[in-house]
Amino acid sequence: MTDQKFGSKTGGNLSEMRLAALERARRRVEQRLTVWSRREDHFALLRLLCAAALIMILAGMYRSWDASQVFLGWLGFFVLFFVLSSVHQRLKRVRARCEGLARVFEAEAHRTARDWDALRTLRTAPRAERWNASLASVAEHPYRSDLDLGGLVPLWLDTCTLGEGASLLASELLLRGTVPLPEEQLKERRSFVEALASERKALRRWESYRVGPLAKELEDLSELPAEDKNQDSSASEETKDERASELQKKALEFALAVLILVQLAVWLVVFVPALLQFMNTADVTVLSPPLSIFFPILILGALVWELWRRRIQAGQRVLGLRELRVLSALEDVARSAAPRKSSSSLVPVSAGRRFRLLRVTLELGEVRRNPIVWLLLNVLFPYDALTFLASLLAHHFIDNRFEQWWADVVKFDFQAALARVKTENPEFCWPEQSAVSLTSSQLAHPLLSAGQRVGNDLSLNAQQRCLLLTGSNMAGKSTLLRALGLNVLLAQIGTVVCARSFASPSLEVLCAIQVSDSLESGASYFYAEVRRLADVLGRLQAPATHTTEKLFLIDEIFRGTNNRERFLGSWQVISALLSTGAFGLLTTHDLALTSLEDTVAGVRNFHLRETVGVQGRLEFDYLLRSGPCPTTNALIIMQQAGLPVKLDFQPEVFKGGQSHV
Repeated sequence: MTDQKFGSKTGGNLSEMRLAALERARRRVEQRLTVWSRREDHFALLRLLCAAALIMILAGMYRSWDASQVFLGWLGFFVLFFVLSSVHQRLKRVRARCEGLARVFEAEAHRTARDWDALRTLRTAPRAERWNASLASVAEHPYRSDLDLGGLVPLWLDTCTLGEGASLLASELLLRGTVPLPEEQLKERRSFVEALASERKALRRWESYRVGPLAKELEDLSELPAEDKNQDSSASEETKDERASELQKKALEFALAVLILVQLAVWLVVFVPALLQFMNTADVTVLSPPLSIFFPILILGALVWELWRRRIQAGQRVLGLRELRVLSALEDVARSAAPRKSSSSLVPVSAGRRFRLLRVTLELGEVRRNPIVWLLLNVLFPYDALTFLASLLAHHFIDNRFEQWWADVVKFDFQAALARVKTENPEFCWPEQSAVSLTSSQLAHPLLSAGQRVGNDLSLNAQQRCLLLTGSNMAGKSTLLRALGLNVLLAQIGTVVCARSFASPSLEVLCAIQVSDSLESGASYFYAEVRRLADVLGRLQAPATHTTEKLFLIDEIFRGTNNRERFLGSWQVISALLSTGAFGLLTTHDLALTSLEDTVAGVRNFHLRETVGVQGRLEFDYLLRSGPCPTTNALIIMQQAGLPVKLDFQPEVFKGGQSHV
């Protein structure tokens, strides 16, 4: 094993250069944002002045024009107002896109610097709740808490734009350390993620829909996974709920169909004659009786349509307004991606384009946000009735085709998060598949910044199957265990790892790192540790359901008991662990356990140490060295914390409750 640093100097300089480049990019985007904000404000004022001027002109010419001229004048006014509103909306979206991109550069800088406080402020409460709910879907898990999957990992790794993508990422982290992907599927995923990582511009555009002002358009109506909401419901109750939801949907569809017929009838029978009379006489009062009938019907229809759309979207996975906005966002992302030689696109938009009719009908329904234009359109022709009819027909046409496309969208969102790991950490390497041994060069913890992390070489094989790590307090033993476990997870979900090179077989990961007592269950720390080790050993001894090797990571074995029983128990437990054919790392402060290298086949001693610097300060290099640890530092740490401890203290026999030195 070589003892070299991975990131302390060179990596730190590269990190500073990347942070400086991100800051320059953010400032450029903010300058563009200022320009577009000014343009939007000026155009909004221009639209208001144009509207006021046209209204004054039309009012002044009202008496000198005949009825047809008055009608055409007002029609032209509303058409111009509609065009100006559309241009204004486009300007607002450009401004929102610039604002989102500026936030993307800011978030990327925080992830590069591993600024956890800043990343916590960017993470919304619903997203955190959804992530935790996905992790809690498995009651007992062999590494969830040990590798901090609910703490810092999502702050750094969860860059998914959609809540469903984040849930898939959490599920993959839980699953792929226990049931790895087949080798061919893993290669296919890595190939896609590698190709996607080259599309930095497209990735940033997609993330802008998560952190920018447009994020609200892509929010899910149900913030938590559907399976967690009814976790305690029986199968029969779920079936009843589904039937009730289906009945409500059919009732709303029936009501909507009736309202379509009513609107068409009222428009043809009542409104068209009044409109023709207005064009002949220019008497506005002739429109009042039809409007008093037609307007309440329009309001009722809009309410029923909105209830139907929400029921469709919340009750089952059918294309709704949110999904159409996702499609629009993906088309925007696809335009920013470089053209590919192959016919297939990295962004899943081609299959979604078959839903363009429904997208158009639902987007046309957005005109209701402007009541004046909406009312004018319904006066000229049965606008709502036609859009309602088109929406109903389009939903029934695409109902069975939507599921696969949406699954591809969620998969793209998940894989985009994996691709960002590579684009934001170019020094990370792509893992390789090996047959039976794990080898890594300059392996480090991915959650440490480039200026903090120190890499170490690791090798686990048939001759060296268990590394017994000894070392001083704060020397980095637990961090090394977590570094190996988290990098194995990253490799097996399909992204890069924090190392210069990394090769391993498919591994099932089993941990006993973060163990705590429980007042609720009455379990002491030692008993909780014993139960965790028994669970690890039981999983190792269980018949393999898939062809994978097994990796155990155990921190401070039997630290909750005395030296003698710790030694005897550790000797037998480690022998049992290795008898299963597994690989592993195991740490301890008990130097007596280093004799296991001479008695248990496959055990090798390694250590991490400290040096005492100026004024007795402890200095750590976090480098892995062979052999037992030759130093200790517990008394120094006690003394530096202010406890009354002497380094050269030698107690004599206690007499009468007092010690004589």
